[in-house]
Amino acid sequence: MQLAIIELHDVNPIFSNEVERALELFSRHKLDTFSLLVVPNYHGRSSLFEKKAFVNGLKSLEKAELILHGYSHRGVTPLTQRIWTSGEGEFATLTAEETMLRLCKAQAEICGTGLKCEFFVPPAWIGNPYLEEFLQSLGYKGIAYRFYIKLFNPCQRIFSPVITFSNRWGLSYLSLLSAKALLVLYKRFAIIRLALHCADFSDGRKISLWEAILSDIKRKRRIIHYGDLLSQSGLTLAFQSI
Repeated sequence: MQLAIIELHDVNPIFSNEVERALELFSRHKLDTFSLLVVPNYHGRSSLFEKKAFVNGLKSLEKAELILHGYSHRGVTPLTQRIWTSGEGEFATLTAEETMLRLCKAQAEICGTGLKCEFFVPPAWIGNPYLEEFLQSLGYKGIAYRFYIKLFNPCQRIFSPVITFSNRWGLSYLSLLSAKALLVLYKRFAIIRLALHCADFSDGRKISLWEAILSDIKRKRRIIHYGDLLSQSGLTLAFQSI
């Protein structure tokens, strides 16, 4: 059976209402296998350290997988990447020293609040030349970009495109039009990812489309975590139908 990863981006106390709506959406579809992409200090304005109730809520979701999603999610976006994002590619232009410092800050909040993450998804799916080496040194198992997932040990690169909605003016409308077409286009791929964003839950059109897409995906694919790809059976399934 083909696979899918369902992930909620930008999980942080600043979006507590949106996170609650997303969890309600998953519950309506009887989904208890999903990944939450946690931002420890969103835009430097909302630290996990300051919101124990929110952290405890994450801990109570026993079957949810937590993924580190940067530190602040804020950064300078290179001109070549501005079609995708503006000011959100946190790691895109960082030096080696800045990259390690940012990762250490993120790790301090994750560990300091008793959470655990084994995979990393860079904000806007944009990395830099130093990121993977430093993540491995901190014990992370893999990283995910817009079109593929990379496992560190053993080194494996798994093609896995993303279906998501843009929250930028203009692109938002285009992404609404293209979502179902992408679902058809990607149907032959062994593993795809659905990337919901907290900001989606302020737009009724996106919520309605996610309802339809989740219903379709649940019928046709088995939902997994990133961590499931670390097992031999997970890798075998991921490479089927490619």
